[in-house]
Amino acid sequence: MHPSRNCWQHEYAEKSDSPLAQEFKENFDDYVKPEDDYRGYKNQIVERDAREYANDITDAINSNDDLVTPDDKEDTIGNNRTSQEIRENSEEKGNTFDNVETKLPEDLESKVEHESKLKDISFYKNQFEYENQQKLETLYQKHNGQLSGEDRIHLVEEFKKDYDQCADTGDVTVPESPKDVKGIAYNKYTQKYEVIYGWDKNDTMVDTREMRVLKEGEQFDRVGPPTGRCVGEVDSEGNCATREQRSLPYHLTKGNIIDEPSYHRYEALHDFTRENIENQIENSYSLSEEQKATYKSLVADYYDKVEKKYGSGDGLAYGEISPMFRNTTESTGHGHQYDMPLNMDQLYEIGMIDIVDRKDY
Repeated sequence: MHPSRNCWQHEYAEKSDSPLAQEFKENFDDYVKPEDDYRGYKNQIVERDAREYANDITDAINSNDDLVTPDDKEDTIGNNRTSQEIRENSEEKGNTFDNVETKLPEDLESKVEHESKLKDISFYKNQFEYENQQKLETLYQKHNGQLSGEDRIHLVEEFKKDYDQCADTGDVTVPESPKDVKGIAYNKYTQKYEVIYGWDKNDTMVDTREMRVLKEGEQFDRVGPPTGRCVGEVDSEGNCATREQRSLPYHLTKGNIIDEPSYHRYEALHDFTRENIENQIENSYSLSEEQKATYKSLVADYYDKVEKKYGSGDGLAYGEISPMFRNTTESTGHGHQYDMPLNMDQLYEIGMIDIVDRKDY
């Protein structure tokens, strides 16, 4: 079960744009081998997640003798591909769209009879998000997140129609083209289903990468829910990147990106140095000691990983956005973005950022 989970992590990291996928991706880029540092090996996120997952499945099996059938066991053995095979398979498929199913990882949860993971409607921001999650779950359960070409076309057509007809879409984003949709995943941290997009591995242009300190009082922005960590630069005049410069695969309907309901702007309350972030975590009155340890671990992992790509300076990973989704959204790239060590909800909770009111931009 542990190796199967690692295989799933590789594909999830390559095919999803979620915060968890980003953490997996960074971990695999700088993976710690047990013979080099056993404690570091055990504590890295992909190994912690794999152990927790194996324990969950073992507990489920122990509580239900009929959980795994002989056919299920045979299917599971057939899915024990190596991470190299998964990467090679993904590279062969690239971003090409056809009517062949995209083979996403078969998580062992698929061996358990599907139960709804939906929460009470009050858990979601609005009715639109709740109905969106209902539809994503239906599609997810159909083939464990794998989508045929017909499924992808249907998903995009229906979601865009719903989006255009709804007056309050909130932070929900929907795809512009079925060519950019790779499948559906369930994020156990946000406890929501999400569309997996075909993001490029190099989301920033290599020769523009650097570590940069976001200064107190400077603003930045984000398109999408506050559970993400990738944000855009806002200059001193309040100007920000256009939709095309951000290389987004989303269906956006407003002429100006700042008018999109999923657009949000934030302001730094402190210089974004590692020391300041860690101090804000330590001095937080709202976090438990366990939460503080978790946040500090996320920050430490972040700086360990970004050093390889962005250098060893203080601040945040910063770079020029690569052109992506050019054939479907006319994106050009060349905006600028920061990658954060924590998501917007977490940064707000520890007092590193404030939310800028819409009337002020």
